[in-house]
Amino acid sequence: INTTAVVKISAFKDAHSIGKQYFLSFAFHKALNAKLSLTNPYDERYRAGGMNGLIDGVKGTDNFRDGSWQGYEGVDFEGVIDLGEEKEISKVSPRFFFDSNSWIFLPVKVEVSLSPDNINFSNAVTIDNNIPLKNSEILQKEFTAEFEKQKARFIKVKAESIKKCPDWHPGAGAGAWLMIDEIVVE
Repeated sequence: INTTAVVKISAFKDAHSIGKQYFLSFAFHKALNAKLSLTNPYDERYRAGGMNGLIDGVKGTDNFRDGSWQGYEGVDFEGVIDLGEEKEISKVSPRFFFDSNSWIFLPVKVEVSLSPDNINFSNAVTIDNNIPLKNSEILQKEFTAEFEKQKARFIKVKAESIKKCPDWHPGAGAGAWLMIDEIVVE
């Protein structure tokens, strides 16, 4: 695979598909295999391939245990991508998982900003969550920040967690999870 694609996987016996079909999504983008530094460590149970698992081109499925989702319990997500050189950027799309029955909530808001030097970040775009917390759906949501085309070497992504499960939730007061997978940079 050398381009953005969705691959359908299935087991076959005698030319007939058997069992469940799986779909894997791959994203080729400007931050692919760049360097990512994190403010808060991810939980080892949900590591998504480690430090650069969020910029490896592999998108998570609708199963947060698939090994592609990186998990943070009770803390915000903040990461800075170093592209290695200045590149023209017009869109940054971090993707999050939601399953309140598994204590996984979308961020309250996501902020994306750009920098030439990893010191002065500007042009911050804030995307507020528009999905109600009290919801039984399982979904994946991109929080896309769009920019006028501009050059940047560093991209900061901050996602504000709800940190604790809400009062109405069976886990009220316990740590809420924030799950993120690929941060696509275009």
